[in-house]
Amino acid sequence: MQLTALDTRHDDVPWRWLLIFALVVSMLISPPPICAAEEFSAADRLLFGTDHLADISEPTTLHYLFQRRGSQAEPFEDRIDIKISGPTEAGAKRVQIGYFSGDRRRQVPPMENVRGNPVVMLFLQRDVNELGRLTGGGWRYFQKRVRLALAKAEETETISVSWNGRVVEAQRITLTPFLNDPNRERFADYAGRTYMLVLSSEVPGHFFQLQSSTPDRNDANAEPLLEEVLTLVSDSPG
Repeated sequence: MQLTALDTRHDDVPWRWLLIFALVVSMLISPPPICAAEEFSAADRLLFGTDHLADISEPTTLHYLFQRRGSQAEPFEDRIDIKISGPTEAGAKRVQIGYFSGDRRRQVPPMENVRGNPVVMLFLQRDVNELGRLTGGGWRYFQKRVRLALAKAEETETISVSWNGRVVEAQRITLTPFLNDPNRERFADYAGRTYMLVLSSEVPGHFFQLQSSTPDRNDANAEPLLEEVLTLVSDSPG
């Protein structure tokens, strides 16, 4: 498999894919009848086979804090806001997204008939795009490796997280999609990148925290090369 080239200009981010992936989320929550449930991994069922927005009955905005740091990254903090309303005629939700602010702000079209929380696809698409930019490889290659890792992820870890002043049960999915990649030497510094996806049915929208981190392969105690964390910090009416 060959890594494809990618134009690394800042403005060349494939934002149109964000809408496509968010729509895919809504499609995957209702697999065709010919697909048996056991064909989907535990991770797939949690991420794409669950109606994350079912318990949100009133217009609600989910506020996520995005944090970026690392020795090979420009650190910053910003917000992603997921505004949910509905239901639609199909019984799903309408979603509007506020993606970052100021010069970093990106326009994402509003979505109709959404059941899955699109925040996971926003996070993952940004992540693979950054990997393409940093390595000079193609973001589609990294996207495919992440997708394959999710398809094989049958184990989740039960943990506790603090939300809204109480401790709630959550499930953590851990992935290292590039560790045994046949092309890992072409992006050796980032082959150890680890994803931790934390979900809980006790928090609105189900996604509590999404994290990706690349350790320094030459010094386990050093600052990560690149770490990005997206955490649900609050929700508000409207």
